[in-house]
Amino acid sequence: RELAERSSAVKCPTLAYHLAGTKKVQQELARPGTVERFLGRVASSSGQQGSEESEGSISNEGSASSEGVRRRQYHGAALWQLVGASEFSAPGASPEADALKAAQELRACFAGLWPAVTADDASDPDAFAARADALLNPGKYVLKPQREGGGNNFYGAELKRKLLESGGAELAELVLMERIQPPLQPAVLVTRGQVRAGPTLSELGVFGTFLAVDDQRTGGPLNSSGKEGATTTTTVLVNEYAGHILRTKLEGVDEGGVATGYAVLSSPILVDGDDKTGGE
Repeated sequence: RELAERSSAVKCPTLAYHLAGTKKVQQELARPGTVERFLGRVASSSGQQGSEESEGSISNEGSASSEGVRRRQYHGAALWQLVGASEFSAPGASPEADALKAAQELRACFAGLWPAVTADDASDPDAFAARADALLNPGKYVLKPQREGGGNNFYGAELKRKLLESGGAELAELVLMERIQPPLQPAVLVTRGQVRAGPTLSELGVFGTFLAVDDQRTGGPLNSSGKEGATTTTTVLVNEYAGHILRTKLEGVDEGGVATGYAVLSSPILVDGDDKTGGE
């Protein structure tokens, strides 16, 4: 992989882009302040302190509420405090306010993501609070390893057992995620010649094409960390929408892989926002 990354070949994907799709990197992107940093603005320390103080503290395992976890995850109060108003698109808004608006809109699409921690590890208050709530309400969370394809996640009683019985090293490889609860739609599914009908839920994935060049360097050669000695300019050549995929499964099915038989491919129908009769 190192040989390919150092070559002039077009990588599909690059190592950085590959890592960006992993669950652990997604977990780090969900940390308060990370998205804001990439968008050019980090929430001020005073704003973060005010937000944390208003949220209260977690005194012991099992005492956190879901709403408390959500408030700690999004740090919305700090973002609003920096903007100074509830209208992001106000005339004359500063670039910092625009960046905060973009961060807020992104965070509205995030599910909660935290590292899985042990009962005696309170170094990350957000992760500790999420663990406590997951033990109280395991049906609202999923514990994910760094694997794809379905059939590898932990739900319900199995999730609770994993959190209680696993050591720190094993839990460090897992990500605790808030379960997404999409609306249900009646549907008939055909899988391997078998017909099943009932309430279903769907997951919409969006494909994109991205091509960039970052070989425009000035200064000396990059050192081993890639941070000093040279400046790299990235030019984006293509960044476009390239289609979608809709996967549908019956209510109560935890996994969602099509190839593994948990879900089927479906098609979306766009309906008016006031139309309550639409579905897949």
